[in-house]
Amino acid sequence: PVFSRFSRRHRQFLMLVAAIVVILQLRPFLWDNQLWANGSADMRMCAETNRCRTLERDRRFSFVHISKSGGASWIGELKATGVGALYPEEAAGPEHSVVYQVRNAHQYDHLSYHLTSLRSPRHHTWSLWAECRWDPWGKRTTKKTGFPNSGTDIEGDLKDFTEWIGHFVDEKNHTIYEGRISNDGSYRCYHPANYQSRALTVQAGNPHMPDSAADIFPDTTIARQTYDFMDWVAITEFYHESKCLLYHRMEPNSPSMQEYVDRTCHCRPDNIAAGADVATTDVNVQHYKGRRRKTLWDLPESLLASIADLTSIDVVIYRAALAQFMAEIRWMEAEVGHRVFCESVLEKWEHEFEYLNLSVSELYHYGTYP
Repeated sequence: PVFSRFSRRHRQFLMLVAAIVVILQLRPFLWDNQLWANGSADMRMCAETNRCRTLERDRRFSFVHISKSGGASWIGELKATGVGALYPEEAAGPEHSVVYQVRNAHQYDHLSYHLTSLRSPRHHTWSLWAECRWDPWGKRTTKKTGFPNSGTDIEGDLKDFTEWIGHFVDEKNHTIYEGRISNDGSYRCYHPANYQSRALTVQAGNPHMPDSAADIFPDTTIARQTYDFMDWVAITEFYHESKCLLYHRMEPNSPSMQEYVDRTCHCRPDNIAAGADVATTDVNVQHYKGRRRKTLWDLPESLLASIADLTSIDVVIYRAALAQFMAEIRWMEAEVGHRVFCESVLEKWEHEFEYLNLSVSELYHYGTYP
């Protein structure tokens, strides 16, 4: 009766105010669970892939260690979880291609979960050179090969890195030299051309170097199919969030994993990841103590163009992996009822990832399952 005393226009205004109040009250819930961000697409992801199912720790785990993508750290993490069986058993173990490891590396592999990790192609390329430059193994294997390693400071490193990239790419014609695929042609270390997608497609026991010129440009479709075949794929740049996802999928069998997820896998009120100031047991394997470059977006444009020439297929796969990873995180957030990915983490990589022609923040908030 009281409401009927107001005019129709006043009633519409009051209803609008009431609706705004309700939305504001529900906003934390909507924010935490990302209900607006293509939830149906994320559910489709669970239905069409194996990326939402529980990983049972008493099963065998097969981790494909793609060089310089965080594999040594992940093997350490998996050992710490107490999985039933793990191949390889040690971080310094074999680094096979996916095809070789699935078909030849160890018994009963068809019963295993298959895992790996991928890294931003630009940053992965720098890390390949740095391993050859600074790691004791890299120094031994490149000795007397002419490998560029004369730099004594950051600028010297840039000069050496530029020379190394120029050994594989014709800067003027934007083409990869096909004659430098041999062991000696790669300084007996790594050949950087599409290294990660090569590990997803070739049948070699050791994909450090291409077996043929054709391996320089792996088949994108096969690389994507192999990526989709994997049961879990970490993103090196989002190590903590990848670990949260791994533990969430294992946690029904482990109170300690549940405790890790509850304690560190959420955002504080200031939108900083809880794990940033909480003591964690994250494994961080570093292979060398040489100088490390904090950013790569500020390298010379010509050098960045040459890196792009070397990693064109890797970029396609990594973009798809990022979109898939964001969908998996949104699925996890809907399960636990709060944010796992914090704005501060996304903002850290915005500028570095511009070369991928995407915004990681927009991909998280509005992206769809690829």
